[in-house]
Amino acid sequence: MVISPVPHDAHADHRAVAAALAGVRGRGERRMGYSVWPEGAARSLGHLVLPLTSGEVQQKRAAIRRYRTQAGRITDAEAGFAMTHRHLNAFARPTERFARL
Repeated sequence: MVISPVPHDAHADHRAVAAALAGVRGRGERRMGYSVWPEGAARSLGHLVLPLTSGEVQQKRAAIRRYRTQAGRITDAEAGFAMTHRHLNAFARPTERFARL
């Protein structure tokens, strides 16, 4: 199985990863994509919805907080910004959603 950001993600780095992985070929592989930006876009995917336990959601929140490049001012975005509680809540939702690619 190949899992990557969706090819239409709003962030150029995520689109680049999706494009690189699109060239990976294997016998009978399945391809799934996830949306990163904009942070609410995953709601529209929904082909495969995996519920997370409350413990997994807490672990995910803790991992996001430790991701140093996301903890302060993000300067690789055109306007630059800092992660807010709204962003954290969008990324640490109780389900993971994937689209078949």
